[in-house]
Amino acid sequence: MYRFVDSVSQQYSDEYPGELSDSIPESDFIRTMARINRLLATFWPCTTFFVCGLACTPCTLALSQCCPVMCRPEVESRLLDDLRDISLHARYYDRGIVWQLNKTLFGGSSIEIVVPDYGPGGLVAGHVDVEVGRGNKES
Repeated sequence: MYRFVDSVSQQYSDEYPGELSDSIPESDFIRTMARINRLLATFWPCTTFFVCGLACTPCTLALSQCCPVMCRPEVESRLLDDLRDISLHARYYDRGIVWQLNKTLFGGSSIEIVVPDYGPGGLVAGHVDVEVGRGNKES
């Protein structure tokens, strides 16, 4: 069960998607996901705001439960910086692999890995949604 603070999950799956077998070794993937999850663990839960939100629930008629949303900008900013740093690492940058945050319309998110595919028809960008673990192709 994953919890989200306005589109940023507390943790992303480190289960290796088979679609990446030609692009990223399993050990690199697991190491990179552990790095991302460690970063998120430093921010989750947003303890101060959760405690304040719970303590003030009777007085605010549960509106204080929205307090954790105040942590989102910093968490998301750090996560995006970390994903940019990961993408610029030589083992991914040299192969054109990009790690990015994919936010959904209904408050969820996943880590998307964009892998260039040099097929017979030219360059096609394939991506893998880490949380759901499905591979898709884009033209």
